[in-house]
Amino acid sequence: MARLEAGFIMPAMEFNEALKTVHFEHDQTPFELSLDWLVDFRKPHFSGRRALLKEKERGPKYRLARLDIEGNRPAEGSYIYRNRRCTKEIGYVTSAMWSPAAKANIALAMIEPRFLKGELWAEIYYERELRHYDRVARCTKQDKPFWAPARARATPAPDF
Repeated sequence: MARLEAGFIMPAMEFNEALKTVHFEHDQTPFELSLDWLVDFRKPHFSGRRALLKEKERGPKYRLARLDIEGNRPAEGSYIYRNRRCTKEIGYVTSAMWSPAAKANIALAMIEPRFLKGELWAEIYYERELRHYDRVARCTKQDKPFWAPARARATPAPDF
């Protein structure tokens, strides 16, 4: 719960470990996870350098985004669409929950970068009283962590 509220990523949720990835398209790159600041192209050689240089030129296929989703139904396993009618799938949710700290329905999702500035909608499936339902909810992209109290960055940490 705390890692999602802080906007942290986790193996097997937002990305696959390299040794466990069977198909290369099911893996994420540092550019997709907003970790491009960790890639040092001044290094003369490292595994995947050529592929990362190509991706840097053309741009990533997906981009990890923080979403605030209307309503209180977690969007775990949902797809993200560019319109309310759900005609064009543009991404998918990797982690989602109702956050008691942020008092919001939050999610991390991989979304095609060209759609990040437009409308985002999640198609949420849920079960209630042994019946299956679905609803479409508006998503708002968040640039900062969902919950980041000032005391977390205080130096030195305050005495309690």
